[in-house]
Amino acid sequence: MNVPMVNIRAQYDEIKEELWKEWEKVFDSMHLMLGPNMQAFEKEFASFCGASYGAAVDSGTGALLLALKALGIGPDDEVITVSYTFFATPESVLLAGALPVMVDIDEPSYTMDPDKVEAYIRANCVTEGKHLRDKRTGKILKALLPVHLYGLPCDMERLGKIAKENNLLILEDCAQAHGAKFQGKTVGSIGDASAFSFYFSKNLSALGEGGIVLSTDERGTEEAKRRRMHGQTGRYTHQCLGYNARLDELQAVVLRLKLRKLEGWNRKRQEIASLYTTLLEGTPLTLPQNLSGRESVFHLYVVRGPRRDQLADHLKALGPDSLPPSTRPGQPRLQRGVPPGLRKSGQGDSHASHVPPHEGRGSALYGRGYPKLLRPLRRGRCSGKTLKKEGPILRIGPSPLLTL
Repeated sequence: MNVPMVNIRAQYDEIKEELWKEWEKVFDSMHLMLGPNMQAFEKEFASFCGASYGAAVDSGTGALLLALKALGIGPDDEVITVSYTFFATPESVLLAGALPVMVDIDEPSYTMDPDKVEAYIRANCVTEGKHLRDKRTGKILKALLPVHLYGLPCDMERLGKIAKENNLLILEDCAQAHGAKFQGKTVGSIGDASAFSFYFSKNLSALGEGGIVLSTDERGTEEAKRRRMHGQTGRYTHQCLGYNARLDELQAVVLRLKLRKLEGWNRKRQEIASLYTTLLEGTPLTLPQNLSGRESVFHLYVVRGPRRDQLADHLKALGPDSLPPSTRPGQPRLQRGVPPGLRKSGQGDSHASHVPPHEGRGSALYGRGYPKLLRPLRRGRCSGKTLKKEGPILRIGPSPLLTL
């Protein structure tokens, strides 16, 4: 049985009857941009996350860029983020004119390591008035940009303390963490601002592209709204430079309908991830850990093993899709912001793989297929070669639309 990493059809089938009714209303009005559904979704999603304000935009990358601009980050600034993330995270910092400085990850969580942030600040920054200046780059350290990766929140308590002590802003990259919680608080409402993606593979996805900026600051949110429409404050009145970055009304309808089901879909992902863990215990793989105070929504189920590529081939032969990740430090455009010694990010790149935990049928551990899948793992073998305890990451998708 084929188990795709992403199963868009399963979610669509759950909403399609009501979706087409709502789309008909949009087509009747032909209010295709900045319409009532987009405005309603901004309020509904902000409320879901516990934030005060939202600005719906065209993509997760657009959300990151507009959030950075709304926070006042520009050419004289630098932003500490992580090396183990999708390219859009540091790319958005560069597009804002600032410099991304990448620190290593905490190995159990694959998220920003607070110790590495503190160490970088101690080694490279000096206090100038209310701000920190980086001796290495000459820029002002303005913000932290942690990434809640694979559905698991960062250690926001320690990062928040670091930010407060050093007068730094926090922009949360929540592209893979819709509904995840840190110490009972939903991500996206913890920092000064947050950015979400609604790319079709996400826990909450559009039928195409979408994103949103959330904030507790109304002025910052209004700034993001201006910039998503060429800096426009009135018809043909442009207060600042901006972009064409609006969320269209058709995608807003999709997101409103899916948002009503998101908590249930996330619970299903968590159930499937728990099943993965139960069935994979005792194998040579390093499995996701339950970290205190952090509730994952398992955008992906990530395992580590020394023969990642052989394991991926083995899974593919049985049906489940998987995906090896790739880290960012090696990208030519990012070299200036990369300090030496990003060891854990490199290990994750060569040892990790991702398996689908989505909520539809086809999950890698679902039904009759899983004993056959697990047999070689329990023997410590894959493709005829012994697996060791540590190794590369493999991402397995556990969305509520997946079955293994």
